[in-house]
Amino acid sequence: MPLFVCGDFNCPSHHDWTTAEKHIHVGWTFPWPATKILEENGDFVDSLREVHLDPLETPGNTWSTVQKLSGKEWGYSIPEPQDRIDFIFYRSPQLAVRDSRTYSGSMHLNPITYHQENDYPSDHFSVINNFYFKGL
Repeated sequence: MPLFVCGDFNCPSHHDWTTAEKHIHVGWTFPWPATKILEENGDFVDSLREVHLDPLETPGNTWSTVQKLSGKEWGYSIPEPQDRIDFIFYRSPQLAVRDSRTYSGSMHLNPITYHQENDYPSDHFSVINNFYFKGL
């Protein structure tokens, strides 16, 4: 029976904060535990990283997609984090991922506070996967 864990984790992936990516994370590496635990203790697979192995080539950022700078209280002077915090994990010997990508709608993105006017009215990009049954 396939099992999925999906959603907004509000934290990045341990795959995306390694030595190879530290130059985009202010010199930091960090083994984010939420994604690491799912893979190492739950035998789940990060669907986007299964298809797109290189975080530099395909970051898959889902936040902050419509807000690139901090809010008015900071004078719009601090860059908002650009990271992947929305995930589709799966566990199934019968399934495989054909494609995984982020989706933001099909039109120009309005920033916060006008993001509700976008054709995809979220402050996150979504993750879309195409799974298939092996052997079919």
